[in-house]
Amino acid sequence: MFKPVSMKKVRLGVLDRYVEAVSRELSKLGVVQILDITKSEDVSAELTGGHDGSNSEQCADYLRRINHVIDILGVVGEYDAFGELKAFREKIIVKEKPFSEQLSDVKNSLAGIEKKILPIHERFLELSGKEEELVSDKKDLQVLGMLGVDADLLTESQFLYTPVGVIPVGNLELLRDELEGIVGGEYILLKADEIVVDGMVPIALSLPVEQKEKLDDILSRLDFSRVSLSGYAGRPEDVLRGLDKELRELVDEKKKLTRRLESYRLEHTDDLLVIRELMSIEKDIADVESFYGRTRRVYILEGWVPEKRIQDLLRRIRRATDENVFIRIDDPGRDDVIPTCLDNPRIFKPFEVITRTFGFPGYKEIDPTPLIAVTFPLIFGLMFGDVGHGLIVALLGLVLFVLGRNALRDLGFVTLSCGVFSAIFGLMYGDFFGLHHIVPIIWISPVESPKIFLMFAIIVGMTHIGVGLFMDMLKLIRKKEYLHAVLRPVPKIWFYYGIIAFGYVCVSDYGTNVTEWSKNLLIAVPLFLLPLLVIALEGVIENLFHKKKAKLPVLLFEGGFEVFDTLLLFLSNTISYSRIFALILVHAGMFLALYNVTGIITGIDSEHITFSAIISLNGLFWLLIIFVGTLLIVGLEGFIVFLHTLRLHYYEWFTKFFDADGAEYSPFTVQRRYTLTED
Repeated sequence: MFKPVSMKKVRLGVLDRYVEAVSRELSKLGVVQILDITKSEDVSAELTGGHDGSNSEQCADYLRRINHVIDILGVVGEYDAFGELKAFREKIIVKEKPFSEQLSDVKNSLAGIEKKILPIHERFLELSGKEEELVSDKKDLQVLGMLGVDADLLTESQFLYTPVGVIPVGNLELLRDELEGIVGGEYILLKADEIVVDGMVPIALSLPVEQKEKLDDILSRLDFSRVSLSGYAGRPEDVLRGLDKELRELVDEKKKLTRRLESYRLEHTDDLLVIRELMSIEKDIADVESFYGRTRRVYILEGWVPEKRIQDLLRRIRRATDENVFIRIDDPGRDDVIPTCLDNPRIFKPFEVITRTFGFPGYKEIDPTPLIAVTFPLIFGLMFGDVGHGLIVALLGLVLFVLGRNALRDLGFVTLSCGVFSAIFGLMYGDFFGLHHIVPIIWISPVESPKIFLMFAIIVGMTHIGVGLFMDMLKLIRKKEYLHAVLRPVPKIWFYYGIIAFGYVCVSDYGTNVTEWSKNLLIAVPLFLLPLLVIALEGVIENLFHKKKAKLPVLLFEGGFEVFDTLLLFLSNTISYSRIFALILVHAGMFLALYNVTGIITGIDSEHITFSAIISLNGLFWLLIIFVGTLLIVGLEGFIVFLHTLRLHYYEWFTKFFDADGAEYSPFTVQRRYTLTED
């Protein structure tokens, strides 16, 4: 808690005949973040890359074929209400085998399924293409039928050019004008003016073949859509009857094929999902083996392991290799990029979603998650305090926590915590579903004592900011940057709380008469002027300590700017916490408006409501409006308060200490949703 899990760097040397067994053991154990050793600077030049990639390519090819069959059959895994893929209720027990045997088994299973599926699919595609052609021909034949011309008309003639098709009804007159201007009266135009389909009218033109190019140019400009038919002869009505019969037979055959595919889908869904998972696992193992280095007979692999899992790792690797393994365990080096593995108690772990959204802690940073688990719901509750509304938020969080998975489940727990704190503070404020004095005030009512509550909100902010500065000091000490710890967070803590103490003393002595505060200037020197001087001279002191050469004016200018920035930042950050006061007043005001407007509409006074008024028709209408309005306001304002709580943590607090420059620990493991291996 507060600091990441201690990590060790492990290097293993494994004989080639054991490398596959070791890779499988690592995938099951799931504790080693494997590094690409071929990119490491401290390895021998004699090492080459691991496997040549052929295993991975074979797996990728089989996965492509499996996914193709899955797409044909429409096989999908089961998903829950939140879009998460479900595992089988009863997983399939499989025997773990070497890569070559596993590949052979998948090959045989897939070949048998493909033998059934692919011919049906190819025939289905063939029929679909034929159906598309027939449907297109049917439309063209219907155009000929509208014009009352035979399909033979479309055959080419030595003397006449006869295009048939449809044209926008508004372009008919333009067509006549164009034809008169080019060919005069030497053309025949058939049209079906009384039949307009989607703004298009059927036409047939006939004119000397010498005018073909000119006519094609005119028709293209007038959005003419040509009928293109071949292989048909006779009256359109007769041709259409035969074509309709052919279409019905084709559709019937497609339905039969679809039923056969559906039966195969039911038969082979589990088989396909299982072999896809097996191939995915084999590919993951093959991919990670490319990170290993190798000599002629030995594979070298390197990775990060949590210190507390070292013994478990060694025991299983020795068993997998019959003790034929070289093992070296090192502490992290100065220049190593060490992955961060967070180690929080179960009750705090869901709040990691808040930390991760901003960034991941570095290996030597302080993990803020445990504190967030307290401060986040606390500040949310202060801004959203109401017993009834808090319970609504808690209920929403409980639903997400019970039904959700992974990040959504964590967010549900955070929401549940925020709702509980809201209900607690609502009890302390005496607020119940936006009504005051329904429950007795235990602590304070922000509406009735706004000045006191505003001061409390500022005190919360001062405390929160101070904790952030203190954590920055601890972080620098943990990094063994002792000079930075003394010159950066310490004088800022000193200044921040010194100026607060100075203000408190002056207000106690002279009230709000600021002109009298000058009498206390003597105590201002040790309280906040001296730490300001340390902040201004930080660069100078650091350069003297490290004996660096730098221009004094530049250092003094940078120090002066740091003082100005510190003053401005502390002032803006502290004032920002007044939003706690503002949002609780907005919360109260919105529900006051809801009850007042509802009272005007229904004539029911929410402050003096009686049971008899509720069970009346107006009372039921009052309940309906209040119910809908409460859900809308709680949803909207709850979301806004959540964002403001995030802002106070991300911008007012995290900026004091949290670098968020870490790399998340990502151990090599494989996921099995559908299979289990035999022990």
